[in-house]
Amino acid sequence: MPSISGAHLRARVPAARDAAVLYRRASLTIAGAAATAYAIFIARTSFSVGGRTYFSLFDDAMISMRYARNLAHGAGLVWNAGQPPVEGYTNFLWTLWMALVHLAGISDSKAALPVMLSGAAILVVNLFVVRAIAETVAPGRRGGALVAMAATAAYYPLAYWTLRGMEVGLVSLLTCAMALYALRLEREFDGRTLAKLAAVSAAAVLTRDDVLVPCLVVLGYLLLRCPGRRKECAGTIAGAIALAIGAHEAFRIAFYGSALPNTYTLKLGGIGLGARLARGSDVLASVAVHALVAPLALAVGGLAIRTRRVPAAVWLLAGIVAADAAYSVYVGGDAWETLGITNRFVTPAVPLLLVLAAVGFARMRERATPRAVRALAAVLGAAGAVHLVAALAAGTLPHVPYMPYAGLSRPDVIQSVGLLLVAGAASVARARGADARLVWPVLAIALVVATAGDQIDGWRSGGAAYADADAAAARLGVHIREGTSDKTKVAVVWAGAIPYFDHRPSIDILGKNDAFIAHESPHAGALYPGHMKWDYAYSVAALRPDVIAQLWRPTPGDFGLLRELRYVPITQDPTGLYVRGDARGVDRRALAHPRD
Repeated sequence: MPSISGAHLRARVPAARDAAVLYRRASLTIAGAAATAYAIFIARTSFSVGGRTYFSLFDDAMISMRYARNLAHGAGLVWNAGQPPVEGYTNFLWTLWMALVHLAGISDSKAALPVMLSGAAILVVNLFVVRAIAETVAPGRRGGALVAMAATAAYYPLAYWTLRGMEVGLVSLLTCAMALYALRLEREFDGRTLAKLAAVSAAAVLTRDDVLVPCLVVLGYLLLRCPGRRKECAGTIAGAIALAIGAHEAFRIAFYGSALPNTYTLKLGGIGLGARLARGSDVLASVAVHALVAPLALAVGGLAIRTRRVPAAVWLLAGIVAADAAYSVYVGGDAWETLGITNRFVTPAVPLLLVLAAVGFARMRERATPRAVRALAAVLGAAGAVHLVAALAAGTLPHVPYMPYAGLSRPDVIQSVGLLLVAGAASVARARGADARLVWPVLAIALVVATAGDQIDGWRSGGAAYADADAAAARLGVHIREGTSDKTKVAVVWAGAIPYFDHRPSIDILGKNDAFIAHESPHAGALYPGHMKWDYAYSVAALRPDVIAQLWRPTPGDFGLLRELRYVPITQDPTGLYVRGDARGVDRRALAHPRD
């Protein structure tokens, strides 16, 4: 064996040190660029009411904000202060964080801002967790870790849901942290790491009940991979999860009188399993075809390589992604797939899919046969060509359902370009002389364009989806507050921003915060989760709101009921503002002439 001189060893040390410095700088550059983009995203959602700058969140997040403000002000975790409590939120821990924000005394106009900023901080922290997972799964492959980090930073749905105030970013961070701690425990069992995993698991199920799904995947993985520590893992992790769930259920039953949130009954009660599975699988397939083809292909390509055993860690990440996808199918998907992005159930696991894609590419570079690499590149190239034909030849191919555009479209062109870029990167994976310093950045750019390029372009040109509608709802809430008395009852469809800003007792027409509506049978028609139950005979005729801010799918019979009950429209919009004829404390003239 040839000897290695001391001079040679001394030369390698600075080189390794320089590589580590470059790696750290690249990581910080990605995180800094992401933080800057998130700050711009948040700034663009601001709007003005009466010359004052306001911030609001996605309407579902504003429901949690109303609960949080009531809790901070001593009224309890309720939607309507002084009325019987109903659990209309699904993000307990996130709502408690919102309550802390309100305890700081921040005005309504600015309370959403620290929530968004905390979401941005969570996203940045998650980038380093994703990098650590990639380093653990594929040691020494720093290029792959940076690709996973960059693709996660630019994954628009994760940024969108989080920066619009939803708990999705926190769920993703907790899910990724669970995966990381499980991988570290498998490598070297340590009591402190086990305690951290148990704490994170407990926080996860307190954030959203359904995060129990990835928790069980992680626990099952450890029981399989740490056979000598099964009792310790099961006792600590399962005990922490059970304690968190048990404490939460005890609070629910004592305070709300039910072991399940009202939204569970609203979205699943009376909705057949077949209908949920049909829609859930449809929307999952649609978004996968539209935005996840590239990472899925790279991940599967890496798994398919037989030259060496696939690391067990890869199966943990794949199991979490598959479990979250299966859960999304089971519940029928979300109500917002027409945004063209992965929904709130699938999005938290996508960073793990991006890690699998980067690791899969690395495995192909090192071990795949040239024929296998060319086959994968051909598949990706064909997918890109199909998207391009669909974009350039309107009507020649069927439109992907649940996507927000059809025919000749810039988004489809961007999508096809991303897939072709990934195909190009894959085709040179085993090429002689391929420079890693070029291959990895090209792969990162290709993955970003393929998974979120069209969505980023849409945000660049038109801002965040629904942000204008959320701002309009907030303005309407401020407007109603200025034109009504404290006891005015207001019926709403958007149960977040309007009630939050109007400070009035509210009636939720769609039943998220109304147990009576939630327990009714759903209306006939295509499944639209959370929007299938309403009853004007109850919400209007029985509860008699003074003001109706919005109507949901009114029929001629519903308009007849409004006339019979002497509700008078005060705007030209037939689904807009109505005031009951004998309502007191309502300034009709002020409501009819809103100010900007």
